[in-house]
Amino acid sequence: MRSSNIYGMADFEPIAALEGVPHIWEAVFSPDGRTLAARTRKGSIELFDSTSGARLPVGTLGYGRGLTFSPDGNRLAISGSSGGISDL
Repeated sequence: MRSSNIYGMADFEPIAALEGVPHIWEAVFSPDGRTLAARTRKGSIELFDSTSGARLPVGTLGYGRGLTFSPDGNRLAISGSSGGISDL
């Protein structure tokens, strides 16, 4: 199965693979860099550990077209069909 990867900026080598998620259309890191929020090709929003690539056990947070973390990283705003603000 194909996967999406997180790459290091120093050497452009893969750091982690987001297993089972072949198509990421948008991704944002939390302010502390530990969490990656990703929007899949189908529009679902999911969270991943940015070091291991493991999917975090929060399930799908909704469906949308845009996402951003609050400055403190405790909230994720999702714009689009099921938009809203999720407390993390």
